[in-house]
Amino acid sequence: MSGKRVELNGVVIETGATVAAFKTNINAKTTEHGLVATVNGDQLLLSGANVQKTTVEYVDPAYGNTLASTITSTGTINAVREVSIRSADVVAGRTLQLAIATSAGSGSVAVTYTIGSNDTKTSVAAGLRSALLDSKYTWSGGMLAAANTKYLGTATGTVVTAGATAADLQLSGAGIGGAAISLSIVDTPSNTIGNYQTSVAARNTAAATARAITFDPDDIVTGAVYELRIVSGELVGPTGSSGTLRVTSADGTSTDIATQFEAAFESAYGAFQGQANSLYLNGQSTGAASVAGSVLTIAANTGYGRATIFFNKVDEVLGAADTHYGAIRLDSKDNSPISIALGSSNAPVASHGLLEQNVGAADYDTNSPSMGGAAGSSLTGLNVTTLASASKAISAIDNAINDVLSIRSNLGAVQNRLEHTVDNLSNVVANTSASLSRIQDTDYAKETSALARSQIIQQAATAMLAQANQQPQTVLALLQ
Repeated sequence: MSGKRVELNGVVIETGATVAAFKTNINAKTTEHGLVATVNGDQLLLSGANVQKTTVEYVDPAYGNTLASTITSTGTINAVREVSIRSADVVAGRTLQLAIATSAGSGSVAVTYTIGSNDTKTSVAAGLRSALLDSKYTWSGGMLAAANTKYLGTATGTVVTAGATAADLQLSGAGIGGAAISLSIVDTPSNTIGNYQTSVAARNTAAATARAITFDPDDIVTGAVYELRIVSGELVGPTGSSGTLRVTSADGTSTDIATQFEAAFESAYGAFQGQANSLYLNGQSTGAASVAGSVLTIAANTGYGRATIFFNKVDEVLGAADTHYGAIRLDSKDNSPISIALGSSNAPVASHGLLEQNVGAADYDTNSPSMGGAAGSSLTGLNVTTLASASKAISAIDNAINDVLSIRSNLGAVQNRLEHTVDNLSNVVANTSASLSRIQDTDYAKETSALARSQIIQQAATAMLAQANQQPQTVLALLQ
């Protein structure tokens, strides 16, 4: 993510190399977007007071220019122009593209420079200068013919001047004064990041020249995102304006990629991840491009004969916008009142995402409550001054009565169940008490009978023993 950018509530933020750096960059602009970032492990948490909506969008490097560096305004046709490179834009890993588009086409060129870890504003300006001067030569080292599109400035006229706040790259040459010059952040083009076999037909001296792009199957991977970046070499306008097309490989074949890029050329929107494709194509739609197998041909009437065309695989694409839902829990300290401001009285729920249903004391209601259809309508502010308002009031009151009856029926059912439960528990208590009594209490009738029986048996035994003791005395009396 190093060197990437996001737009947070409309404010552009550098991601930085780490989550901690991202947090620091966000908090540095809290006054602009209203949010405060904190880090919890690998998670970045955003919070903000009175922030009703948070929008996070990926700033694609192919679109827009949020650099601090500046370019002097157009002047006379041969005036010297300056590109002022500032330290804030020097981020390791970032690729800068300097594009020059002259009205005549000759002198139009686009070059890139990838910033290293030890680069400064001065070395970046020097790198762009070298790239511009290199555009004057062929791959074998010979000077390009005068008719070819190339940078027309000289080595002595194209110089870098280092200052306290910026390093100024001076541009010279025929047509530079009135040329459209841009400096932007781009993904590194294919000729510097990989050995692609896909080939792009060479530029021509005439803008109205067809360009063929032959896609090689070894370069295509299923599910990967590929782009054609076109720097037109023309003035920005209806004829061959610069732009970027992106498509996703469906089956990993070169014919599929060629067909998808053709559709992107033919369409105003295409298949670019997260936003529309950006080419204007001189008003051409049907016939802007054609496909024969793995070869995509850009039509001559689109004005890209002199354009610089890059093909590359996009290593990292942040997806299209997505919507996430959450909940807010409010807790009052010391029973203090809670007040939520929903915005203006006519603000729709979709604009702030809050739906007020449980209305507290009127003293603390900032706005009139708005309730969903299932909950009826608010009874605040009803009147019967007109037929329509009276009907609305009756409907609202009916809904409120129905709500009360529904709640009462629910409460009655709950009460009935509670009474049944109480009766059942009472029976359980009685049965338990009886069981406890049988276990712990004495059976007086049974115990009394047992005592009487025991006494009778004891008395009988005593009498029999007395009689037995008298028999020897009887025998002695007879003997006397």
